[in-house]
Order: sequence, then structure tokens, then C-alpha cells
Amino acid sequence: MIFFQAFPAAAEGDSLLLASVNNIPPYVYVEDGELTGISVDIINELAHRGGFSVEIETFPWARVMLLLEKGQIDGAFSAYETEKRKAFCLYTGRVHYDELRIATRKGGMFVCAGVKSLYGKVVGKGRNVYVSEEFNEAVSKGKIILEETDDMKMTNIKKLIAGRLDAVIGSPAAMMHYAKKLGVDKKIVIAPGALKEKIPAYLVLSKHSPLQHKSEWQAKLTRIINGMWEDGTVQTINARYGVTDE
Repeated sequence: MIFFQAFPAAAEGDSLLLASVNNIPPYVYVEDGELTGISVDIINELAHRGGFSVEIETFPWARVMLLLEKGQIDGAFSAYETEKRKAFCLYTGRVHYDELRIATRKGGMFVCAGVKSLYGKVVGKGRNVYVSEEFNEAVSKGKIILEETDDMKMTNIKKLIAGRLDAVIGSPAAMMHYAKKLGVDKKIVIAPGALKEKIPAYLVLSKHSPLQHKSEWQAKLTRIINGMWEDGTVQTINARYGVTDE
């Protein structure tokens, strides 16, 4: 799926082909046929301030990484910083933070003090959500009963409300987004304590794309994004989607 954003100030040739996923609300998702979300708004504001245009294509995340590595796109959002990715990515500014928390029904809340907090519980999570090796080992040994599904169908939240799950693992912003769409946001709570602490996720450029003057682009994008954090623009965008703890 391709989405195009252009700005009058963009000079010919000043454009970026970016890729992302389309299934992580409220950061990147499709609504009424349009790509929207916190990260999309940040990228569009970045392009507006920088005087260039952006074309956004959406794919599964594994393919986004492959396209970056092969240089078939100029960049992508939003990626964690890892040693493996540094081999083919240039990191610019932070777009948002990711963290994993636990959602429970009101009345069944418990404090999350790590993986052991989930022992003996039936837990739901998205198929592509990685928690930790400790979590995987606990599941393999039967200490945690895991049910995986496609979170875009809001199945986990539905199961939680129905009492079929004790807890759901995911991004707190995404889980509350789904709960609000289902009209059950008053019936669930995000448990105190994080299962995985906040991790910054960045806009990255491919080292192998045909894009000219990559180091200049990297410096420019970093400067603009950092400025958006400093002047409160990113926080304002987050607040529009009900996210206030970035």
C-alpha cells in the first residue's frame, strides 16, 4: 500500500521513499483508507519543516528491514537501534518510545514485577510481539499459558473482557486504542510496572539506497526531529491520540 504526502516547499528531487507497517495503532495504522497515527503525523511535520516530500509504503516489518538492507527504500520508521541494523542503517531522530505493559480487567489488576508475575496465568499477545527469552522459556515450560493472535482484530482485548485471558501483553497505547474502539476502555487497566522498559524507536535511512548526500540528510532529519521534541510538537501530536507519557 502506498501513501503520498507532498508539500509546496519541496524542490524537485527533494523527496524520500519511506516504509513502515500499518498495524500499530495509535502510531501507524489505516483508518478510512488513509494512513494515520502519531508516527505518520511526526513524519509529515518533519517533511513540512524540511521542505521535502515523502512517499510512504507499508509492508510487514520483516520486509521493511529487508528493503532497508537491500537499499530499495530510502528509509523507514520506527526502528530500534541494534548492532545488526547499524550495518545497513543510519539513525536519525527518535520518533517515539516502545514499551511492553500488561493490561488486565478492573478488579483483577496485579503489579507487573517481571515475567514471574505472569506465572500460572493465561496471557494473550500479538504473534509478532517479542518479550524476552525468559518469557519464552516460561511458556515452553508451561509456567505461562500463552495465546497468540492477530491484535488488529482486537481479539485479545475481547478475550480479556470475556474472562478468557488473565492479562494481555502489548503497547499500552495500542491496547487502550483497541479498548476505546470496542467501548470497553473503562473496564480494563494497565497494570503498574513494565514488562519491558521503554526503548527508543527511530527514523532510519538505508546506507545502501540511491539517495544522494546521506550524511547531510541524516544531520538534517536528526536536527528537525530533535527540534520537534524540544518545542513540544511531538508531545502535542501524542496528546491528539491520547498518549501523554512520551
